[in-house]
Amino acid sequence: MSERLAIGAVAALALAGVVRRRGSPNKHFTVTSPAQGLKAIEHQVFRSNHQKSLKVKPSSSTAVLIPCASTKPFTEAPSHKHGYLPALQGLDVDTYVVAEPLGVVPQAWSEQYPNYAYDFPPSMLKGQARAALVERIAEWMQKVGSKYDRIVAALPQHHMGLVRDANKTVGLELTDASIGACRDSVCSQRSFRATSPEYRKWLRGIVQTRGSRATAQTHAMKLPAWTLRLESGTKALKRATKRGDLEQIVGGLEDVSFWVGRSVGDAFGASGKGGASEPQLRRAGKAIVQAQAAIFDAHGHIQRGSKNLVHQVQGALTPELLHPEHQGGKGPLAGHCYVATQALWHLMGGAQSGYTPHSGPAPGNDTHWWLVQQQTGQVLDPTSSQFPSYDYSKGTGRGFLTKDPSQRARVVMDRVRSGNR
Repeated sequence: MSERLAIGAVAALALAGVVRRRGSPNKHFTVTSPAQGLKAIEHQVFRSNHQKSLKVKPSSSTAVLIPCASTKPFTEAPSHKHGYLPALQGLDVDTYVVAEPLGVVPQAWSEQYPNYAYDFPPSMLKGQARAALVERIAEWMQKVGSKYDRIVAALPQHHMGLVRDANKTVGLELTDASIGACRDSVCSQRSFRATSPEYRKWLRGIVQTRGSRATAQTHAMKLPAWTLRLESGTKALKRATKRGDLEQIVGGLEDVSFWVGRSVGDAFGASGKGGASEPQLRRAGKAIVQAQAAIFDAHGHIQRGSKNLVHQVQGALTPELLHPEHQGGKGPLAGHCYVATQALWHLMGGAQSGYTPHSGPAPGNDTHWWLVQQQTGQVLDPTSSQFPSYDYSKGTGRGFLTKDPSQRARVVMDRVRSGNR
């Protein structure tokens, strides 16, 4: 390659890099004052990330909280790369990062935007900014942290203070696994970093030690609280079912199903020697039975209400929602099967509705979509009238092309919710 061509290639690559950076949708946040810190915490990007974190479901009975770091992504920070992560490697735990402005997020999200796209010195977290972050952490502890049997806080003083202040309104039991706690027990005064071999060994031991939480007595201590939550959730689900509030029914189903699982697990664990009393076990058993009945009724309401919802979805379908290849079909529902089925499924609560999307061959080398009730096999097809008859046995269960509703499906959903076109 000639010198001129080489220079031109380098210049072109450099220009492409500039264009990519300028055109990047991923904003980087730099905080240099408490006021900027509050704006960052309240920015829609971090608010959405926080809301997503509240939907994380535990895959272990133990959560470990570790601090953020100035190096991004966190996995490249020395305290993580040579400290916390090696100490926790191979253990059955869910690891979370406590950070400003994030709140509490899974450590596995370290390389996902916006969890690496900020610089927020702890010294800038003051006043309203700190109060807002504490509130965010408290919401995580209430909605996610409360689902763990044990929370181990391997945090320095700054982050430990945030978590403890947040916990004042929640009241979860925290295991202090800070470097300070290590030095107060077995670690030497030389251990003042997470990378210290002494601290890594001690932290791993703390996490591995289950203590009395595995005993029947501890299960018995938790059972009344889980029973109360289950009873409360069941009442709310029954009210939602009576009102016919589909959105509340779906949320209630998820909540009650979770607490049924926790109650059943702790009822079995608490039934051993030194565990729960007979009245406690009877109350838990009654709550579980009533919850299962409420779940059954809620699913029944969804099935009964599905027919009315089908008519509403059909009424929201208009020609401009069709792709060009489906324009001019026979009947008002022709070509609308995918959009109608996807909108209907999401309006019914998605996976919580008990229905799964199915698709099969259609005339003209096309594909037809519909829903099937998982337990009964009932077919729910909002565009069935476009065919004289259809053989649903040729279909197979599958997911939609997108996890979230498509743009056209959102139009249909908005029309149904507003009651007009």
